[in-house]
Order: sequence, then C-alpha cells, then structure tokens
Amino acid sequence: MASSDCHEDPHQLVLTGVYSEELTREKIWQGLWDRHCFGTTGEKIEIKFSMDDYPMGSIYATDTFPGIKISIQGTRRIQRVDLIKNGGILKSWEVNKENATFQMIDETTPSKPDNYYYVRVLQENGSMGWSSPIWVSYLPELEPV
Repeated sequence: MASSDCHEDPHQLVLTGVYSEELTREKIWQGLWDRHCFGTTGEKIEIKFSMDDYPMGSIYATDTFPGIKISIQGTRRIQRVDLIKNGGILKSWEVNKENATFQMIDETTPSKPDNYYYVRVLQENGSMGWSSPIWVSYLPELEPV
C-alpha cells in the first residue's frame, strides 16, 4: 500500500489503487491481500503490469524468458517509465504523453533463480507511481549465469 511518513508538501496525500473483481469490501480486501495494487504520490495515475499474463503481485515460476506488458494512464504527460528488476533499471522508456503501453520479453539471463520486477512512473510535474512487484522463479531449464 502507498503511504508516507511525510506530513508536509509535496507528498501529504498518497493514493493506493486496487484491482478487484467486484466493488465489494471482500473483493477489495482480496485485491489488497493478493497485492494487485499500485501506489502514487497523490495523482490518479493508473498502472497495469503483468508478466506472462500474471498480474502485479503474483508469484510464479517459468522455464522461459518472461513476456512483460505495461500500461500507464497518466494525469499529465509521463516523462519516464522504468521497469525495475532486482533493484536495478532493466528498461527505461521516455514517453512525453499522458498514456503509454509497452510489451517486451526479458531475455537477460537471470543471475539468480528468484527475481522481482516492478514498474516506476514519473510524470512531468514530479508525481510518481509504483506497481506492486511480480516475483519470478526461474526453473532449472533456464540456467542462471
């Protein structure tokens, strides 16, 4: 969940977005529990992120290079979208418009069997958004270096 310990500008208000099957208390809590959510610094930026059709928050295993889909609906021009893998930038896109969609395959050989990915968004006004991570375990068929 998006939260801040800052009680002054510029980030007094932060937002959490949750994907749920229905707008009921139970389904919204299930969406939070399943980590199908994203956070922003207050702007209503929408982030959709999946790998091999597993939504953000998922944990899964694969023996192939994962397919990645990212869709961003900004509130202002998006300056940059970063795909983070294990704490480092795997791919960065300069956008300069309010909406963006990307698809790619991560063909980098994993350096370890368990990896995490998430999306970070920066708008031109400094507002930011982050997806929940997706955790991917690479099976032995995809040998790490």
